[in-house]
Amino acid sequence: VPDEVAETVDTLARHAAHLARVLAADGYPAG
Repeated sequence: VPDEVAETVDTLARHAAHLARVLAADGYPAG
């Protein structure tokens, strides 16, 4: 896997995890 692709996937994963925490903290229903 090219470095930039792995970096992008890692970044997206971190953003998704952050979003999930923010939404959970704000009390939105999951899904």
